[in-house]
Amino acid sequence: MISLKHIKLQFLLSFLALMVIVPGLRAQESSLPGTEKIQAQKVAFLTNRMGLTAEEAQRFWPVYNEYDALRNQILEQRRSTSYYYTQNAAKLSEKETDAIIQKYISLQKQETDLLEKYNARFRQILPASKVMKLYVAEVEFRNFLLRQIRENKTLRNN
Repeated sequence: MISLKHIKLQFLLSFLALMVIVPGLRAQESSLPGTEKIQAQKVAFLTNRMGLTAEEAQRFWPVYNEYDALRNQILEQRRSTSYYYTQNAAKLSEKETDAIIQKYISLQKQETDLLEKYNARFRQILPASKVMKLYVAEVEFRNFLLRQIRENKTLRNN
């Protein structure tokens, strides 16, 4: 059973985490509508799932934001590579297609290298159990967003 004291603490931690992340979001000047809202939801979701203390949140979020921004750059390059291939597949030679494959694999490796580098930094701030909770919570949050998208799509189609 979750006590009122525990709920208040989680709310406070989420609020503190938002105070750390929101300035970074404004600096990014994202053009996608709702991005700040989604990022705020993500911070609250991850903070809650990881059970971060105020001190941990203060130290963790700047490092995570740095990691997330770098990871998003890699993911965008991978999306761009995939999109280029799908738009041009019929006219690409085997050699060109192989070059695209090599670029895609290289981007996958970059993402893995980035995770290894930042895992070490996360472990300087958090115990292993909370770092693993982060990785699990990221997947859970992605699934949460996908469910929301599906539900909203279903509501609009009815």
